[in-house]
Amino acid sequence: MQEVEIIKEKEIKPVDSKGIENLLINGNLESLNEKQRIEYYSKVCDSLGLNPLTKPFDYIKLSGKLTLYANKNATEQLRKIYKVSILDMNTDQVGDVLVTKCKVQDGMGRTDVSTGAVTVGNLRGDALANAIMKSETKAKRRATLSICGLGMLDESELETIKDAYVVPEKDAISDKQITQKRRDDGNEFKKVLKDNGIKNGKAFQEFANIKSMNDVKAYLDDMSALLEKIDEFKKGDK
Repeated sequence: MQEVEIIKEKEIKPVDSKGIENLLINGNLESLNEKQRIEYYSKVCDSLGLNPLTKPFDYIKLSGKLTLYANKNATEQLRKIYKVSILDMNTDQVGDVLVTKCKVQDGMGRTDVSTGAVTVGNLRGDALANAIMKSETKAKRRATLSICGLGMLDESELETIKDAYVVPEKDAISDKQITQKRRDDGNEFKKVLKDNGIKNGKAFQEFANIKSMNDVKAYLDDMSALLEKIDEFKKGDK
């Protein structure tokens, strides 16, 4: 079981070029504020054709940096989107390590090869069988990420990386950032209502009823659904 490191930020970091620069150079998401992280997450998904609502990436703290890693949802979607197929896969044992080599091909005909490795020691029976499957899974996922041009970690690699901490999404965003985001969204929603000539209180009450941002994806989904009801709110004013 992965140890979880709770990430707290002392204050809301302003949107500035230094945070973006640090991300581009060092790959550290911790330099971004909550709004920037959501935008970055969405843009990574959009650039790959992934659905952000399926949560294809999770947060990890590694070597003092907060970054994204690909989970099972990411690699499964990528295989479908880019028509990645397995051409060849074989597993050999080198000492007490199982090494699986996987060759894949995408819809454009390009090929790539990656490996997955698992220490087996003196494992036997079901334990050995599970190790073999894990080695194959690592190889397939790493090959998928590689051929799709993603140089990030896959979740199957995390258990073998020292000092890597999986960070729950709600802990990657501070309480102050959540409060500020709600306030900013509230002001923006008021502006949308004003621009559309909506004066009834039902619309803003529905915004107030939206659940906490601890589940960021659910919050964004609820906000999107609320904005789609603008015409309904207009009719309520008549």
